[in-house]
Amino acid sequence: GFGDVFGRSRRAAGVAGGAGGIEPLLEAFFGFLARKTDFYVVHENRANQSYAAGFAPGQAEAMVLAAFRRHPTRRLEARTRRVVEAERAKPEAAPAAVRYTEDGKQVPVGNGGVAATHTWTQTLGEAT
Repeated sequence: GFGDVFGRSRRAAGVAGGAGGIEPLLEAFFGFLARKTDFYVVHENRANQSYAAGFAPGQAEAMVLAAFRRHPTRRLEARTRRVVEAERAKPEAAPAAVRYTEDGKQVPVGNGGVAATHTWTQTLGEAT
């Protein structure tokens, strides 16, 4: 099932983070359904007629709503609210200072390295 695709919550959180948040994740997911499946195909839903693709009017939306409702909403705890507010109040991190080697070459910022003939950097996005 779909749970097998995402695996555990940690992997799903990584997917959401990689997408840039919940809304972009949902946009990507439903975009995939629209492009690659019959999820957005609506058939006439005539009695005694079978259809090879698509859904009866409202059936796809009902599936989404049913999946949403299987996971109850919960109130944001006071402690969590304080943590979120504290995170929002933190100043942005200053960019890393440029550092140089003894012979005047710039040291790569982040994950990277220096070899005799070249220098490279690698971001987290490039590594995953």
